[in-house]
Formats: sequence, structure tokens, C-alpha cells
Amino acid sequence: MNYPCGIIRDLLPLYHDDVCSTETHNAVEKHCAGCADCRKILNDLGSVPEPYEMAKEIEPLRPIQKKWNHERKKSLWIGLGVAFFLILILIANTVLREWKCVPMGKDDVVVMAVFQTSDGMIHITYDDLYDLNYFSSSVEVGSDGNGYISTYRPILAKKTNIPHRIGTGGIGFDPESAFAWLNDESLVPVTRVYLGIKDDPENSILVWEKGMEVRAATAEEEALYTNR
Repeated sequence: MNYPCGIIRDLLPLYHDDVCSTETHNAVEKHCAGCADCRKILNDLGSVPEPYEMAKEIEPLRPIQKKWNHERKKSLWIGLGVAFFLILILIANTVLREWKCVPMGKDDVVVMAVFQTSDGMIHITYDDLYDLNYFSSSVEVGSDGNGYISTYRPILAKKTNIPHRIGTGGIGFDPESAFAWLNDESLVPVTRVYLGIKDDPENSILVWEKGMEVRAATAEEEALYTNR
């Protein structure tokens, strides 16, 4: 029985790999003996290059592949380097512009007002002379026994010599127990309060000392600062 070409061509790979039955083997041989087209397809299956021959054909392309792999690795490292550099810039910008770590002395701050409200509290308002939206401040007692209102700015800040527009900092305290809570052991109140750099009265502004005359708060200040 002579099978159609379509069936024989489906069987050719099995015949070529010798994994078909004897009946299929004989049928393919018989058909290909009389069919030039199917015989050519069978011969083409037998002409597939061996791995070694394929490797020889690929060999001229290896320098190109090697160069491409090198360029790909180079591009990867360049990309990683650029990304790392941008991250460093972002971190540096945040640290230099946002981290309030530089103490401000008498030439960097200005006392806006010192007044006493009806409840006996002394209030001090102050501002910086930089183009800042805000600054950091803390209340401390120095080793000299004086009280300090310490203010801090970022490393990168533009000096304007005018108070900034956002508002002022301020602190209120009882003159009879000024900063006493900071002297944990003795609870002795301070007799002087400076605005500036801790333990550096020469670079700070004396804003209050015991016995000094302090003006009474205005009605507006009274309303703003009493019982806050």
C-alpha cells in the first residue's frame, strides 16, 4: 500500500531517528523510492549539522558576543554608578539643607521681644537672620550655670540679615525658678538667660537676668501668651 505524501512526511522524522516500527520503516522506504519530493525532505533531515559543525559556524561570532557582553556589563555598572551618585546627592542635599546642626550665635539671631505677662511669666521671642522656613531650638543650662536658648540652622543656609517670614520662636519661664528643672540635682534656678551658643556668652545675647526690669505685655501679647 502506498500512503499519501502528507502521511509519509509526518513519519519521516521517526524514520530518520529509527524509532518507528518495521511496517512504518518499510512503508516510508517504499514511498520515497518512487517520490522525489519526499526523498529530498528525508535527505535534508540527514544533512542537519552536527554540534561540532554548528560550533565551527558560530565561532566567528564569538568576538561579537564577547564584546556585546562586555558592553552590557559596562552599561550596567554605569547605570548603577549613576543611580548611586543620584542617591548620594539626594542624601547630601537633605543633610546639608534640612539637618539643623549648626549653632547660631549673636550675629545669626535677633531678639524680637522680652515681656512679662500678668501671671508673672517672662516671655522671650526671637528669630533667625537666615532665609529659613524654620529652625531648631533648645533650652539648656551651661557649665557656667547660665541658661541658654540655643538655636540651630542647617549647614547650607542663606544669610539675609532680616527675620524670616514664617514667624518667631519663643519661650516662657517663671523668673523665680528659671530653668531650674534642667538642674536635676540641685534644682537651682539660673540668674541669666542668653540667646545663642551654649557656654559662649561672648557669642550670645543676654536676654534676661534676675532683677532686670521687664516691660509688661501688651494686650495682644497678654491674650496670646497667657494660659497657652
